[in-house]
Amino acid sequence: MDPPNRVPDSHLSSCLETLDDDRIWYLMPLGSRHGLLLTFCELWNKLLVWDTFNVEQHHLAVPPGFDLEKAWASGAVFRAAGDNQYFQVVLVSTETADQQHTRTIARVYSSETGGSGDIVSTPLPPKASSSTMGEGEFPTKITMFLTISVLVGHSIYWLLIDRSAEINTLDGILEFDLERQILAVIPVPLDIANNSLAQFQVMRAEGGGLGILSLSKFSAQLWKMETDSDGVASWMLQRTINLDKLLSTNSDIERGPPPIILGFC
Repeated sequence: MDPPNRVPDSHLSSCLETLDDDRIWYLMPLGSRHGLLLTFCELWNKLLVWDTFNVEQHHLAVPPGFDLEKAWASGAVFRAAGDNQYFQVVLVSTETADQQHTRTIARVYSSETGGSGDIVSTPLPPKASSSTMGEGEFPTKITMFLTISVLVGHSIYWLLIDRSAEINTLDGILEFDLERQILAVIPVPLDIANNSLAQFQVMRAEGGGLGILSLSKFSAQLWKMETDSDGVASWMLQRTINLDKLLSTNSDIERGPPPIILGFC
């Protein structure tokens, strides 16, 4: 790719040169967008926004209300349309364990004001995820564990993962509306709700709108959120792709572990 879609290698190298070999292993990438890279530095307990085009770093304190040692967070960085000077960071998490993880929370930082807005929250849907939990109780380990966000329209979406089960499973999609500054949890298709974390990815659907890529062995399904004439939204299966017909598979590959989703473009 050519600029501005491709960052010169020298720019990223210049950013990395500011960190020594020990510190770089404490960086956890949270996403990139509009020429900006958002990471969390566990060593400093700070968020780092790297402007890869201008080779600049911005160090942001974790805002009040977030305890990343007790409840992991995810985030997204973006610029407003037509704004090449300032940026915003959305940090999302769940309440900590002593708060029973009954809500997701979010806060927006603006580089223009140098501060964060008020905390916004939304309840997590009740779910009895094990035989030891009563009806209407909440899982105790729901988190946005290192999931990749996607910007669709004026909302950012993350996968909401239930870590209370033996295998991480998809529990919903978290939406943050940038215009209205509100959070919402969107249910996922029942057909894929019990798949493990490596088998789905939230993405932009063909033709626009919110979509999900689901992968089961060598079969990939593309889902899209559709709204009917009454304004009711529901998931519709758009397409099924047989990857074994596209990939050069052999008996050794088929006996090995199934393919997983690492990202999308």
